[in-house]
Amino acid sequence: MPFCRLALFAGMFLGLRVHPDPKIHLCSRVNGGPWEEVSCRDLTQRDRCVLSVLMELETSSSTSDYYVFGEPEDDQGTVTVGRKTVQTKPWPGKRPTIEWFKVEPIMKHRFKGPDPTVPWFRWYANAHVPGSPKAYKWMGLDPIQYVEHRIPGTINRATILADAHPTLLLHDLYDGLGVMRYAVQVTIFGKPSKSPSIKCVNDYGIKDDLFKLVVRRDDSYLGYATSYFNVPGVFGSVKRQSDQLTGVDCADLVVGAYRRWKNSDYPYTNVNGLVNQLKHVTDVLYLTKEGELREDNAMKREAKVKWKAGLIMVFDYKDTTPRSYVHVALLYEDDGDGFVGGKDTLLHAGPKEAHLSRLGDACFAGNGGNRVMLLTWSP
Repeated sequence: MPFCRLALFAGMFLGLRVHPDPKIHLCSRVNGGPWEEVSCRDLTQRDRCVLSVLMELETSSSTSDYYVFGEPEDDQGTVTVGRKTVQTKPWPGKRPTIEWFKVEPIMKHRFKGPDPTVPWFRWYANAHVPGSPKAYKWMGLDPIQYVEHRIPGTINRATILADAHPTLLLHDLYDGLGVMRYAVQVTIFGKPSKSPSIKCVNDYGIKDDLFKLVVRRDDSYLGYATSYFNVPGVFGSVKRQSDQLTGVDCADLVVGAYRRWKNSDYPYTNVNGLVNQLKHVTDVLYLTKEGELREDNAMKREAKVKWKAGLIMVFDYKDTTPRSYVHVALLYEDDGDGFVGGKDTLLHAGPKEAHLSRLGDACFAGNGGNRVMLLTWSP
Protein backbone atom coordinates (compact mmCIF):
# COMPACT_ATOMS: atom_id res chain seq x y z
CA MET A 1 0.00 0.00 0.00
CA PRO A 2 1.50 3.42 -0.95
CA PHE A 3 2.71 5.44 2.01
CA CYS A 4 0.26 8.35 1.49
CA ARG A 5 -2.75 6.00 1.62
CA LEU A 6 -1.26 4.19 4.62
CA ALA A 7 -0.79 7.54 6.35
CA LEU A 8 -4.35 8.51 5.52
CA PHE A 9 -5.90 5.44 7.08
CA ALA A 10 -3.53 5.62 10.04
CA GLY A 11 -4.88 9.10 10.65
CA MET A 12 -8.47 7.93 10.23
CA PHE A 13 -8.36 4.97 12.56
CA LEU A 14 -5.46 5.67 14.93
CA GLY A 15 -5.81 9.45 15.22
CA LEU A 16 -2.33 10.10 13.81
CA ARG A 17 -1.56 13.55 12.36
CA VAL A 18 0.44 12.28 9.38
CA HIS A 19 -1.65 12.36 6.20
CA PRO A 20 -1.53 13.59 2.61
CA ASP A 21 -2.98 16.99 1.76
CA PRO A 22 -6.33 16.58 0.02
CA LYS A 23 -7.45 18.63 -2.95
CA ILE A 24 -11.03 19.90 -2.78
CA HIS A 25 -13.14 20.04 -5.93
CA LEU A 26 -16.46 21.88 -6.16
CA CYS A 27 -18.70 19.98 -8.56
CA SER A 28 -22.14 20.80 -9.92
CA ARG A 29 -24.99 19.41 -11.94
CA VAL A 30 -27.95 21.09 -13.61
CA ASN A 31 -31.50 19.74 -13.75
CA GLY A 32 -30.42 16.25 -12.67
CA GLY A 33 -27.68 15.98 -15.30
CA PRO A 34 -24.16 14.60 -14.85
CA TRP A 35 -21.84 15.80 -12.10
CA GLU A 36 -18.98 17.93 -13.45
CA GLU A 37 -16.25 20.18 -12.17
CA VAL A 38 -16.70 23.29 -14.33
CA SER A 39 -15.83 26.90 -13.61
CA CYS A 40 -19.21 28.35 -14.59
CA ARG A 41 -22.87 27.45 -14.93
CA ASP A 42 -24.80 29.96 -17.06
CA LEU A 43 -28.51 29.32 -16.48
CA THR A 44 -32.00 30.76 -16.57
CA GLN A 45 -34.28 31.07 -13.54
CA ARG A 46 -36.04 27.87 -14.60
CA ASP A 47 -32.91 25.78 -14.09
CA ARG A 48 -31.83 24.02 -10.89
CA CYS A 49 -28.14 23.79 -9.99
CA VAL A 50 -26.85 21.57 -7.18
CA LEU A 51 -23.30 21.80 -5.80
CA SER A 52 -21.29 18.98 -4.27
CA VAL A 53 -17.90 18.60 -2.65
CA LEU A 54 -15.40 16.04 -3.95
CA MET A 55 -12.11 15.28 -2.19
CA GLU A 56 -9.08 14.03 -4.12
CA LEU A 57 -6.31 12.13 -2.34
CA GLU A 58 -3.18 11.11 -4.18
CA THR A 59 -2.41 7.39 -3.96
CA SER A 60 0.77 7.68 -5.99
CA SER A 61 2.52 10.24 -8.15
CA SER A 62 0.12 9.50 -11.01
CA THR A 63 -3.12 8.25 -9.44
CA SER A 64 -5.71 9.54 -6.98
CA ASP A 65 -8.80 8.39 -5.15
CA TYR A 66 -11.92 10.58 -5.17
CA TYR A 67 -14.22 10.62 -2.16
CA VAL A 68 -17.74 11.91 -1.62
CA PHE A 69 -19.46 12.47 1.71
CA GLY A 70 -23.17 12.19 0.99
CA GLU A 71 -25.71 9.67 2.07
CA PRO A 72 -26.09 6.63 -0.23
CA GLU A 73 -28.79 8.38 -2.27
CA ASP A 74 -26.38 11.30 -2.83
CA ASP A 75 -23.56 9.10 -4.13
CA GLN A 76 -22.21 10.72 -7.27
CA GLY A 77 -20.90 7.56 -8.91
CA THR A 78 -18.84 9.15 -11.67
CA VAL A 79 -17.76 12.79 -11.96
CA THR A 80 -16.07 14.65 -14.81
CA VAL A 81 -12.98 16.41 -13.45
CA GLY A 82 -11.14 18.35 -16.12
CA ARG A 83 -10.87 16.11 -19.15
CA LYS A 84 -11.30 12.82 -17.33
CA THR A 85 -14.19 10.96 -15.77
CA VAL A 86 -13.42 9.54 -12.35
CA GLN A 87 -15.15 6.95 -10.20
CA THR A 88 -15.98 8.20 -6.71
CA LYS A 89 -15.95 6.32 -3.43
CA PRO A 90 -17.88 6.92 -0.22
CA TRP A 91 -15.65 8.33 2.51
CA PRO A 92 -14.85 5.36 4.80
CA GLY A 93 -14.37 7.27 8.04
CA LYS A 94 -16.23 9.81 10.11
CA ARG A 95 -17.63 12.60 7.97
CA PRO A 96 -15.34 15.67 8.15
CA THR A 97 -16.56 19.19 8.79
CA ILE A 98 -17.89 20.75 5.58
CA GLU A 99 -18.48 24.51 5.23
CA TRP A 100 -19.93 26.38 2.23
CA PHE A 101 -19.26 30.01 1.34
CA LYS A 102 -20.46 32.68 -1.05
CA VAL A 103 -17.63 34.88 -2.34
CA GLU A 104 -19.07 38.30 -3.13
CA PRO A 105 -17.72 41.67 -4.28
CA ILE A 106 -17.73 44.67 -2.00
CA MET A 107 -19.57 47.12 -4.24
CA LYS A 108 -17.40 50.17 -3.56
CA HIS A 109 -14.38 51.33 -1.61
CA ARG A 110 -15.10 51.64 2.07
CA PHE A 111 -13.07 54.75 2.86
CA LYS A 112 -11.13 56.27 -0.03
CA GLY A 113 -11.97 56.20 -3.73
CA PRO A 114 -9.51 55.64 -6.58
CA ASP A 115 -9.63 59.15 -8.12
CA PRO A 116 -7.78 61.68 -5.94
CA THR A 117 -9.24 64.56 -7.97
CA VAL A 118 -12.80 63.55 -6.96
CA PRO A 119 -12.37 62.32 -3.36
CA TRP A 120 -16.09 61.74 -2.68
CA PHE A 121 -16.32 59.13 -5.49
CA ARG A 122 -15.88 55.74 -3.78
CA TRP A 123 -17.09 53.40 -6.53
CA TYR A 124 -14.52 51.53 -8.58
CA ALA A 125 -12.89 53.37 -11.48
CA ASN A 126 -10.12 52.55 -13.96
CA ALA A 127 -10.25 56.07 -15.43
CA HIS A 128 -10.74 59.53 -13.99
CA VAL A 129 -14.45 60.06 -13.44
CA PRO A 130 -16.75 62.83 -14.73
CA GLY A 131 -16.24 65.94 -12.64
CA SER A 132 -12.49 65.43 -12.57
CA PRO A 133 -10.22 67.87 -14.46
CA LYS A 134 -8.70 64.71 -15.95
CA ALA A 135 -12.08 63.09 -16.77
CA TYR A 136 -11.86 59.85 -18.82
CA LYS A 137 -8.05 59.65 -18.69
CA TRP A 138 -6.78 56.20 -17.77
CA MET A 139 -5.60 55.65 -14.17
CA GLY A 140 -5.05 51.87 -14.09
CA LEU A 141 -7.01 48.84 -12.97
CA ASP A 142 -8.75 49.57 -9.69
CA PRO A 143 -8.49 46.54 -7.34
CA ILE A 144 -11.92 45.09 -6.58
CA GLN A 145 -12.40 43.91 -3.00
CA TYR A 146 -14.26 40.74 -1.97
CA VAL A 147 -15.78 39.23 1.13
CA GLU A 148 -16.57 35.63 2.02
CA HIS A 149 -19.87 34.80 3.70
CA ARG A 150 -20.53 31.41 5.33
CA ILE A 151 -23.88 30.13 4.05
CA PRO A 152 -26.33 29.55 6.92
CA GLY A 153 -27.80 26.08 7.27
CA THR A 154 -25.18 24.33 5.14
CA ILE A 155 -22.71 23.11 7.76
CA ASN A 156 -21.73 19.48 7.05
CA ARG A 157 -23.97 19.36 3.99
CA ALA A 158 -22.40 17.30 1.21
CA THR A 159 -24.62 18.97 -1.42
CA ILE A 160 -26.41 22.32 -1.54
CA LEU A 161 -28.78 24.06 -3.93
CA ALA A 162 -27.01 27.02 -5.55
CA ASP A 163 -28.57 30.45 -6.05
CA ALA A 164 -27.45 33.96 -6.97
CA HIS A 165 -29.06 35.78 -4.03
CA PRO A 166 -26.56 38.15 -2.36
CA THR A 167 -26.01 37.58 1.34
CA LEU A 168 -26.72 41.18 2.32
CA LEU A 169 -30.39 42.04 2.06
CA LEU A 170 -29.68 45.57 0.82
CA HIS A 171 -28.18 44.00 -2.33
CA ASP A 172 -30.75 41.20 -2.70
CA LEU A 173 -33.13 43.16 -4.92
CA TYR A 174 -33.52 41.28 -8.18
CA ASP A 175 -35.18 37.93 -7.50
CA GLY A 176 -31.98 35.91 -7.54
CA LEU A 177 -30.77 37.16 -10.93
CA GLY A 178 -27.09 37.81 -11.58
CA VAL A 179 -23.76 36.36 -10.51
CA MET A 180 -22.65 34.41 -7.45
CA ARG A 181 -19.38 32.62 -6.71
CA TYR A 182 -18.95 29.69 -4.33
CA ALA A 183 -16.25 27.96 -2.30
CA VAL A 184 -16.30 24.92 -0.02
CA GLN A 185 -13.98 23.91 2.81
CA VAL A 186 -13.40 20.45 4.25
CA THR A 187 -11.70 20.06 7.63
CA ILE A 188 -10.21 16.61 8.09
CA PHE A 189 -7.82 15.51 10.85
CA GLY A 190 -8.14 19.05 12.18
CA LYS A 191 -6.70 20.58 9.00
CA PRO A 192 -8.88 22.66 6.63
CA SER A 193 -8.60 22.29 2.86
CA LYS A 194 -10.54 24.55 0.51
CA SER A 195 -11.60 24.89 -3.08
CA PRO A 196 -10.40 28.07 -4.87
CA SER A 197 -11.71 31.01 -2.89
CA ILE A 198 -11.34 34.67 -1.97
CA LYS A 199 -7.57 34.81 -2.41
CA CYS A 200 -7.82 33.83 -6.08
CA VAL A 201 -7.73 37.35 -7.50
CA ASN A 202 -5.75 39.24 -10.10
CA ASP A 203 -5.71 42.81 -11.41
CA TYR A 204 -9.07 42.27 -13.15
CA GLY A 205 -10.90 40.93 -10.10
CA ILE A 206 -11.77 37.44 -8.88
CA LYS A 207 -10.39 34.66 -11.08
CA ASP A 208 -12.42 32.11 -12.97
CA ASP A 209 -10.82 29.43 -10.78
CA LEU A 210 -13.80 29.85 -8.45
CA PHE A 211 -17.12 28.27 -9.31
CA LYS A 212 -19.38 30.94 -10.80
CA LEU A 213 -23.17 30.70 -11.06
CA VAL A 214 -24.80 33.08 -13.56
CA VAL A 215 -28.60 33.33 -13.50
CA ARG A 216 -30.46 35.30 -16.18
CA ARG A 217 -34.16 36.03 -16.46
CA ASP A 218 -34.64 34.35 -19.86
CA ASP A 219 -32.92 33.89 -23.23
CA SER A 220 -33.76 37.34 -24.63
CA TYR A 221 -31.25 40.18 -25.00
CA LEU A 222 -32.69 41.84 -21.92
CA GLY A 223 -32.57 38.49 -20.15
CA TYR A 224 -28.82 38.28 -20.75
CA ALA A 225 -28.48 41.83 -19.43
CA THR A 226 -29.87 40.60 -16.09
CA SER A 227 -26.75 38.40 -15.83
CA TYR A 228 -24.93 41.55 -14.71
CA PHE A 229 -26.76 41.99 -11.41
CA ASN A 230 -24.33 41.62 -8.48
CA VAL A 231 -21.44 42.79 -10.70
CA PRO A 232 -19.63 45.89 -9.35
CA GLY A 233 -19.76 49.11 -11.32
CA VAL A 234 -16.30 50.00 -12.65
CA PHE A 235 -15.98 53.31 -14.48
CA GLY A 236 -13.88 52.54 -17.55
CA SER A 237 -14.20 48.76 -17.21
CA VAL A 238 -12.23 46.66 -19.67
CA LYS A 239 -13.17 43.72 -21.89
CA ARG A 240 -11.83 41.05 -19.55
CA GLN A 241 -13.80 42.41 -16.61
CA SER A 242 -17.06 42.54 -18.54
CA ASP A 243 -16.56 39.11 -20.13
CA GLN A 244 -15.75 37.50 -16.77
CA LEU A 245 -18.48 39.42 -14.93
CA THR A 246 -16.07 41.00 -12.45
CA GLY A 247 -16.79 44.65 -13.27
CA VAL A 248 -18.85 46.65 -15.74
CA ASP A 249 -19.71 50.20 -16.78
CA CYS A 250 -22.81 51.39 -18.57
CA ALA A 251 -21.65 50.84 -22.16
CA ASP A 252 -19.93 47.52 -21.43
CA LEU A 253 -23.16 46.15 -19.93
CA VAL A 254 -25.03 46.96 -23.15
CA VAL A 255 -22.37 45.40 -25.37
CA GLY A 256 -21.53 42.53 -23.00
CA ALA A 257 -25.17 41.43 -22.85
CA TYR A 258 -25.29 41.42 -26.65
CA ARG A 259 -22.07 39.38 -26.87
CA ARG A 260 -23.48 36.80 -24.46
CA TRP A 261 -26.88 36.75 -26.20
CA LYS A 262 -25.49 36.23 -29.69
CA ASN A 263 -22.28 34.44 -28.68
CA SER A 264 -20.62 37.25 -30.59
CA ASP A 265 -17.26 39.02 -30.54
CA TYR A 266 -18.86 42.42 -31.20
CA PRO A 267 -16.22 44.91 -30.05
CA TYR A 268 -16.71 46.89 -26.87
CA THR A 269 -17.13 50.63 -27.30
CA ASN A 270 -18.18 53.72 -25.37
CA VAL A 271 -21.58 55.43 -25.40
CA ASN A 272 -20.79 57.62 -28.39
CA GLY A 273 -19.57 54.54 -30.21
CA LEU A 274 -23.02 53.00 -29.68
CA VAL A 275 -24.63 56.15 -31.08
CA ASN A 276 -22.45 55.90 -34.19
CA GLN A 277 -22.81 52.15 -34.71
CA LEU A 278 -26.37 51.17 -33.76
CA LYS A 279 -29.68 51.77 -35.51
CA HIS A 280 -31.49 54.93 -34.39
CA VAL A 281 -35.10 54.38 -33.32
CA THR A 282 -35.72 58.09 -32.66
CA ASP A 283 -34.17 61.45 -33.43
CA VAL A 284 -32.81 63.55 -30.58
CA LEU A 285 -35.40 64.01 -27.83
CA TYR A 286 -35.40 65.86 -24.51
CA LEU A 287 -36.34 64.85 -20.99
CA THR A 288 -38.40 66.87 -18.59
CA LYS A 289 -37.40 66.73 -14.93
CA GLU A 290 -40.19 64.14 -14.50
CA GLY A 291 -38.63 61.93 -17.19
CA GLU A 292 -41.23 62.63 -19.90
CA LEU A 293 -40.12 62.89 -23.53
CA ARG A 294 -40.30 66.10 -25.55
CA GLU A 295 -39.46 66.77 -29.19
CA ASP A 296 -37.97 70.22 -28.64
CA ASN A 297 -35.55 71.86 -26.24
CA ALA A 298 -38.29 74.29 -25.19
CA MET A 299 -40.19 71.29 -23.78
CA LYS A 300 -43.41 72.23 -25.60
CA ARG A 301 -44.11 69.29 -27.93
CA GLU A 302 -44.79 65.92 -26.34
CA ALA A 303 -43.01 62.95 -27.93
CA LYS A 304 -44.85 59.63 -28.09
CA VAL A 305 -42.47 56.68 -28.37
CA LYS A 306 -43.84 53.16 -28.18
CA TRP A 307 -42.39 51.02 -25.44
CA LYS A 308 -40.24 48.02 -26.37
CA ALA A 309 -38.23 46.09 -23.80
CA GLY A 310 -34.50 46.06 -24.51
CA LEU A 311 -34.36 49.32 -26.45
CA ILE A 312 -31.19 51.29 -25.69
CA MET A 313 -31.46 54.86 -24.38
CA VAL A 314 -28.43 57.14 -24.44
CA PHE A 315 -28.12 60.33 -22.37
CA ASP A 316 -26.37 63.64 -23.01
CA TYR A 317 -26.60 65.63 -19.77
CA LYS A 318 -27.08 69.33 -20.41
CA ASP A 319 -24.29 70.34 -18.03
CA THR A 320 -21.74 68.07 -19.74
CA THR A 321 -18.85 69.97 -21.36
CA PRO A 322 -18.22 69.33 -24.18
CA ARG A 323 -21.68 67.98 -25.04
CA SER A 324 -21.65 64.26 -25.76
CA TYR A 325 -23.54 61.10 -24.86
CA VAL A 326 -22.06 59.80 -21.63
CA HIS A 327 -24.56 57.32 -20.20
CA VAL A 328 -26.67 54.46 -21.52
CA ALA A 329 -29.45 52.23 -20.15
CA LEU A 330 -31.87 49.54 -21.35
CA LEU A 331 -35.65 49.81 -21.25
CA TYR A 332 -36.60 47.15 -18.70
CA GLU A 333 -40.24 47.45 -17.57
CA ASP A 334 -43.11 49.60 -18.82
CA ASP A 335 -45.50 51.28 -16.39
CA GLY A 336 -48.40 49.85 -18.38
CA ASP A 337 -49.31 52.64 -20.79
CA GLY A 338 -47.30 51.27 -23.72
CA PHE A 339 -45.18 54.43 -24.18
CA VAL A 340 -41.78 55.51 -22.88
CA GLY A 341 -42.20 57.79 -19.86
CA GLY A 342 -40.95 58.84 -16.46
CA LYS A 343 -42.45 55.93 -14.51
CA ASP A 344 -40.82 53.28 -16.69
CA THR A 345 -37.91 51.22 -15.30
CA LEU A 346 -34.47 51.03 -16.93
CA LEU A 347 -31.52 48.70 -16.32
CA HIS A 348 -28.08 50.29 -16.20
CA ALA A 349 -24.68 50.28 -14.51
CA GLY A 350 -22.71 53.21 -13.18
CA PRO A 351 -21.41 54.53 -11.04
CA LYS A 352 -22.75 51.73 -8.86
CA GLU A 353 -23.36 48.08 -9.74
CA ALA A 354 -25.98 47.06 -12.33
CA HIS A 355 -29.36 48.21 -11.03
CA LEU A 356 -32.84 49.45 -11.92
CA SER A 357 -33.98 53.09 -11.92
CA ARG A 358 -37.04 55.00 -13.09
CA LEU A 359 -36.62 57.26 -16.12
CA GLY A 360 -37.88 60.12 -13.97
CA ASP A 361 -35.14 59.62 -11.38
CA ALA A 362 -32.46 62.26 -11.02
CA CYS A 363 -29.77 59.97 -12.45
CA PHE A 364 -31.53 60.22 -15.83
CA ALA A 365 -33.75 63.30 -15.83
CA GLY A 366 -31.86 65.67 -13.55
CA ASN A 367 -33.54 69.07 -13.61
CA GLY A 368 -34.79 68.56 -17.15
CA GLY A 369 -33.34 69.41 -20.53
CA ASN A 370 -31.08 66.38 -21.00
CA ARG A 371 -30.86 65.05 -24.55
CA VAL A 372 -31.69 61.41 -25.23
CA MET A 373 -32.03 59.03 -28.15
CA LEU A 374 -33.32 55.49 -28.48
CA LEU A 375 -31.23 52.91 -30.34
CA THR A 376 -31.51 49.23 -31.15
CA TRP A 377 -29.31 46.42 -32.37
CA SER A 378 -29.92 45.91 -36.08
CA PRO A 379 -31.90 42.77 -36.87
